[in-house]
Amino acid sequence: MLSEPKYGWVDIKIGNWCGSASYLTNPHLDLLDAFCEVLSKRNVSSVFCDGEGWEFVIVLTDFYVYVIESKEENKLFSFEDKTLNELAKELIQDILANIDLWCCWDYNNESEDSCIKARKEILKKVRKLEKLVN
Repeated sequence: MLSEPKYGWVDIKIGNWCGSASYLTNPHLDLLDAFCEVLSKRNVSSVFCDGEGWEFVIVLTDFYVYVIESKEENKLFSFEDKTLNELAKELIQDILANIDLWCCWDYNNESEDSCIKARKEILKKVRKLEKLVN
């Protein structure tokens, strides 16, 4: 779902759709929160991602995942073949595989203390989501 974050950019892939999000938003944290919201409360949740010149919103529901892409024109993508649990597990795996890079996602996290704090925040959210998908 999430590529290795590099230079303040990450690719987000759902099914055959792929988009790039910049450091202007926190897609890893926002997605963790959104998945937790839907899986624990059965609420609809969304995540806004800035592609610097275009944007997209990932919408999560109990049964479906949608992406609303806003470039020259708005497009809607629906992913009925991916379950929320599958995507949540993929998200967890992708974040943990690159945890050190995600700790430095926010350019304010340049000190060792801020990286440690970021790691704790990320892992707390990951553990919460893990409990909901297992």
